[in-house]
Amino acid sequence: MEKTMKSTAGRIAVIIVAIVMAIAFMPALAFEAHAGGGYDLPQPSGLNSGGTVDPETTLTVSANDIEAAQSGFKQGYKDGYLSVYWGIANNSSWAGQKTVKGTYSDGVFSLKVPIKYAGKWITFYVDGEDEYGVNFNANTAPVKVYDKLTVDSDPSFSTTYYSTGGKPLKKTFTFNVYGGFTYHWYDSYPSHTINKKIIRLYRNGKKIRQKTTSKDEVTFKNVPVSYSKKDKFKAGVFVKIGTKTIGGPSITFKEKSVQVGKNTVYATKLSKNKVIVRWSGATYANKYKIYKGKKLIKTVKSSKRKYIVKKKGAGKAKYKVIPIYKSGKKVCKGKSNRVKPKKNQVKFTRSTSYTAASYGTCPFVVTKISLKGSTYTVTGYALNNRIFDMTKYTKLKLRFTIGGKKAFSKTYKNKYIRVKESSSKKVVLKIKGKKGKDLANGGFCSITVEETPYWTWHGQHIQ
Repeated sequence: MEKTMKSTAGRIAVIIVAIVMAIAFMPALAFEAHAGGGYDLPQPSGLNSGGTVDPETTLTVSANDIEAAQSGFKQGYKDGYLSVYWGIANNSSWAGQKTVKGTYSDGVFSLKVPIKYAGKWITFYVDGEDEYGVNFNANTAPVKVYDKLTVDSDPSFSTTYYSTGGKPLKKTFTFNVYGGFTYHWYDSYPSHTINKKIIRLYRNGKKIRQKTTSKDEVTFKNVPVSYSKKDKFKAGVFVKIGTKTIGGPSITFKEKSVQVGKNTVYATKLSKNKVIVRWSGATYANKYKIYKGKKLIKTVKSSKRKYIVKKKGAGKAKYKVIPIYKSGKKVCKGKSNRVKPKKNQVKFTRSTSYTAASYGTCPFVVTKISLKGSTYTVTGYALNNRIFDMTKYTKLKLRFTIGGKKAFSKTYKNKYIRVKESSSKKVVLKIKGKKGKDLANGGFCSITVEETPYWTWHGQHIQ
């Protein structure tokens, strides 16, 4: 019994000793390697004179230096018992630390410090134990990645172009920005260059657009612009280096929306209750509002240039066509003249003097054509410039076109007019043709005449 109790007590003692030994030689957690108690390894190479490091600098630690400080490191690292890390933290207390792996070549551990680590802290450490249970928990002192930089030169603005972009309430701005940012970190040389530029556009102090580009030209399309007042715009160039955003040159300017153009309106009276309204069109309009007097009678799309009014008293009213540009809830109005319908007629500026006609002829010169319904009233003059009488036109052909399209064509045979020698005579003809034509404002009007006079002398026919 006594022997059994002694044996059990011995086993317990062995277990306790084993636990104590295990705790004594347990590897430390990674963050505990930086909790204090001094630093076991020499600082990496590549530091500034002040013990800081610039972004884009490569830090190196020699395996020989680690071996000198911690004997057995090389063999332990070779055998895989030891791990090497670079620790990245937001401050020297290592709160929120992250570990990253660098590179290893020819006995040197390296880490190229990217710009994103600017303002952070870096340490190098070794962790683990060798095959004999010897604990390694060694590290360098934390090093701050320098975040203070100096801009040596920055880009420059050149030509700036402004265009409407085809919309009154929007514009297109094009900027030429030449060169890149040249900078260095604290005492780091040579300087670095960044060609990727951030172009920001502000409207009345508020950033509305941003583009990042390496090109020299940047364009902002369809930028909102006020219609009734001038907006203050500013364009600035920036680059982001690490956590730092650096501003370069900027330009300011004022811009106002291009207004909807003026519309020119024409009206032709076809009858007392029917009018053709035409208009020239206005820049930027996307619709037109047609007014009879003060009353809106029709809204049409921007492609329209003609509207027929069929209303009581249409021929006596005045008309205007207001050009409109609508974008969302915003409505911009252009201007329009106000017109009273003209008579449906066209006048030709031709001489009615017989002395202006060539000798030996009797041309028929048309001076005015008017239309009512489908009847064209043609006013003209027979101009006799001979010493003989002209008693008739054996053939008189008239062809009238509007905008290149035929309105009427009429041929008379043996049309008696009787014009005495060296004189002229007014002639009014009534001709049936196409109704509804707009002679006053419908387009280019053209009249062609072919005539064959019949000459007499004292009642005798003369060739």
